Amino acid sequence: MSLPDSLVMPQGTKYIKWPSLLMMVKHDNPVRQIVLDRGVPLPEVHSLFPNGYMPLDRGWQMLWFGINPELPPLKWRALLGYTVAFTNDQGFDKPGDPRADYINGQGIGAPLPKMELLLCGGAIITGRPDGAWFWVETLDGNNPPPTATWVLDHPWYWFRAVSINPDGEINNLPQGGGDLVKRVPIVSRYPVKIEMSKLVKV
Repeated sequence: MSLPDSLVMPQGTKYIKWPSLLMMVKHDNPVRQIVLDRGVPLPEVHSLFPNGYMPLDRGWQMLWFGINPELPPLKWRALLGYTVAFTNDQGFDKPGDPRADYINGQGIGAPLPKMELLLCGGAIITGRPDGAWFWVETLDGNNPPPTATWVLDHPWYWFRAVSINPDGEINNLPQGGGDLVKRVPIVSRYPVKIEMSKLVKV
């Protein structure tokens, strides 16, 4: 069910006003059947539309690193590796394609890494229904990012990176069961939407 407009939820010593409409991205993703058929774990991702990439300048890299205080810098870098779903060929460590890593001080002056516009199953989002689609409220990638603390206090602006293992279980990334939660910001430079059929009301 949706939450009333007046609802506020305590977060430590602060009170955060939650949106009146929250939706969860379902876990019954077509990726699940691929994993079961092939026996190989894969990230449980859903594309946002129109699909594209968000360039990650210094500020947005600092934000993404900041919402993952458990991750050492090199583990954060691995989350943005070019073979990982969230950058999908636009991340770090691709041979012959250096990218600027402001967290680890590598490749400064090279092109920026970019994150694909995706959500994982289990993500909690807010936004606006529009027929068969749901317009997702995102952080505005055209502006400097808010603080990591603010984003963590507003969990409809980030999601947990998860994968599906060959037993059909949901795990933290990387595939096969990561030891730490990896949080991914929900950010875009233009309006994005997802199919209503992939969502359920919270």
